[in-house]
Amino acid sequence: MSTSSPTAAEILNAMRAGMGRAPAAIEKSVAVDESLIHEHMHSRAYAMPQAGALDEETHALNLSCGGFGGIQPCLRQSHGG
Repeated sequence: MSTSSPTAAEILNAMRAGMGRAPAAIEKSVAVDESLIHEHMHSRAYAMPQAGALDEETHALNLSCGGFGGIQPCLRQSHGG
């Protein structure tokens, strides 16, 4: 069983396949340092996990606050301000 990481080219090709193109900043970063794309993918997996970063209740609250003009009016309302 192989445990090697995909190459930068393989990751870029997967991005192109999934999104139609790889972000320009990612393309340029790979030309400078191929390890940056691995850090990007690691950070992305942490920030945007497959199952979602927020529980359902928190996600619904965030969506509701967005409907009230952003988080500040929502916070003022919830704290009696």
